[in-house]
Parts: sequence; C-alpha cells; structure tokens
Amino acid sequence: MRQLMVASGVGKAHLARLLLIARALRAQGQEVSFAAGGDGSLAADEGFQTLALPEADVLDFSENVYAAYTRELVERCVREERAVIEATRPDVVVGDFRLTAAITTRLEKVPYVSVVNGYMTSAFDPTDVLLPPETAGG
Repeated sequence: MRQLMVASGVGKAHLARLLLIARALRAQGQEVSFAAGGDGSLAADEGFQTLALPEADVLDFSENVYAAYTRELVERCVREERAVIEATRPDVVVGDFRLTAAITTRLEKVPYVSVVNGYMTSAFDPTDVLLPPETAGG
C-alpha cells in the first residue's frame, strides 16, 4: 500500500508523530511519502520522499491558531494537497493537525486517518495527568 503522511508545520511534533507511524509502515514493506508545511527535513533525513506544502504562519500559540487560516490560505492548501495526492496516488492519507486534509481527501475520494492529541478526544481525562491517583487522596 502507498501511504501519504500530511503534517502541519506549526510544530515539529505533528511531523514527528507521523514519522513514528511511517517507520513502522515502511518496516512492513509499505511505501510511505510525506507532504508537510514548514520544515519536513525530519522525514527527508530518514529517506522518505518529502514534498512541501503551504502552511499558516502561527507566531503565538496562546492565541487562536485557527485564525491564521485565511480563506486564501485554505484554498491554496487544498489546491496544493490535491496536486500532491495526484502525484503520489496514495491508498490512504494520514494527517496530523493538517486542517485542510479532511477537505482535500474528501474531494479526492481518498481515505483519511487523522492523528490527534489525546486531550482533543473525549477519551482523555485531565485528572489522570493533573491529579495522579497517589495525590488524589483516595
């Protein structure tokens, strides 16, 4: 199978998480390539084909990160992601905080898997991290 990893470039962790998945897939003999905003050198350094994508310019993570995604940027991202999908012909796209990937994959009719931080799901209970059982008094 051909896998396309699409990562946000607003933080290296988004690319690094996909790199862990990509290593495992490559070890299984699957073909993996990357498309990322920002610096995709982590993937390129490990021999993965890496294609550049446009990215939002986020300078302050304490603010609304989504505000950086203007209509023009979203349209450009979708257009360039579609070109990458056409060039790589993946069987599945795996994304990490690549906000436009869900739009693009739907338009291209390619399955999409989104990797998210655990705290972004209902399965995360912040008391597990912020108040460990040994300090909770019970």
